[in-house]
Amino acid sequence: VYSGVSTWFAAFKDDELVGTVLLYDGLSIPSLFSTGDSEVLARIIDFAYPQLPSRMFFHVADKNAELFFGRFTVDGLHTKMRLVVDSDSFVKRVFPDKVVSLGHRDVGDLKELYRYYPDNFFDPYQLGNGHYHGIRDGKKLVAVAGAHLVNKSDDIAAIGNVLTHPDYRGRGLGAAVTGTLLEQIFKVVSRASLDVQASAGPTIELFKYLGFKEHSRHLEGYISK
Repeated sequence: VYSGVSTWFAAFKDDELVGTVLLYDGLSIPSLFSTGDSEVLARIIDFAYPQLPSRMFFHVADKNAELFFGRFTVDGLHTKMRLVVDSDSFVKRVFPDKVVSLGHRDVGDLKELYRYYPDNFFDPYQLGNGHYHGIRDGKKLVAVAGAHLVNKSDDIAAIGNVLTHPDYRGRGLGAAVTGTLLEQIFKVVSRASLDVQASAGPTIELFKYLGFKEHSRHLEGYISK
């Protein structure tokens, strides 16, 4: 499903994969992800540079950030915390039965709600995996949680785009939609992860309430050539 929007750059040593850079072009702004040590990534980035777009979102380990500072103009830089949970550590709570599944018929309402989260990574194709849940107040969609992907072969799901309308926060709706999402996901895979701004204390506590624990930290932002 991602082959048409993904370009991989890789380095090998003695037939062993030692570093990768992924350019993902399936969202409104291209996104760049990297793994490997600094020396290897420097070579990959220099090789890939002519093929990269003029502006990208990027995700990088703290130790490798200097590689981008020297080659791109960087803005909007912030620290993200990766949280993880599995089916054994998930704390199942009692949630209201007003949580509903969302599908392609709800795209308009989702886009309206995500206006309050301009840096979201929502794309309608994600609804095809069947793992988007929301809460409505009447006809108005006021909370949502979804999965970017559910990978059965690697036994993991990537959760994201969790959002509650500003007028409805503090009522437990975020926990309700995320908890319901996890209940459904753990019927298919046994692990899930998500990224959250490291400075977002209340949001982090919400996820810990469901059993999430910190796994790692990294930097995200935007780079321009």
